[in-house]
Amino acid sequence: MSRPRPTPPRAFDPHRILGVRDDATPDEIRRAFRAAALRHHPDRNPGDPSAARRFRDARAAYEALMRTHERAPRERVRVDRPLRVRCVLVGVDLVGVIPEALREPGRWIALELLAARTCPACLGEGGEHVARGFFRSEHVECGACDGVGLVRVERKLRVRVPVVPAKALRLRGRGVAIGAQRGDAILEIA
Repeated sequence: MSRPRPTPPRAFDPHRILGVRDDATPDEIRRAFRAAALRHHPDRNPGDPSAARRFRDARAAYEALMRTHERAPRERVRVDRPLRVRCVLVGVDLVGVIPEALREPGRWIALELLAARTCPACLGEGGEHVARGFFRSEHVECGACDGVGLVRVERKLRVRVPVVPAKALRLRGRGVAIGAQRGDAILEIA
């Protein structure tokens, strides 16, 4: 006579415990938990020693499912809001660093690349000196850069993180256009 094999313990599946679908709304989860709590509460089942365990499992399943529903909108907002990356202009290329934390293969991320370049109107001078008489000159501020000599470069783009690990992403043609030449955006993963 052979001994019966013990059945392996089932993995914790909160949807199965509460009897809800995978795409259940928070209201459906709440109703299912209340029904399970009434059905398995130890006070309603005084002679059943497993009722307390089933009640605890239902409560743990409810808490786990509600946590994921509370976290989902925050994760969606984080994906939709672009990550600001400060870049350095190297020739016509924008070079920046994105954090390793975003390294989820295949995930799309929105980026906003920010850099400063020499003002094309005043060539970085911040303005020009205008003669006002024989020995007098006056500095007139550049209207394009407000006298700073630099203009802000912004690029908004969506990038798919490569599945194969890489040290950097090169986005051809996404850098700065100077004349007929257009640079690349180079994003190092650190």
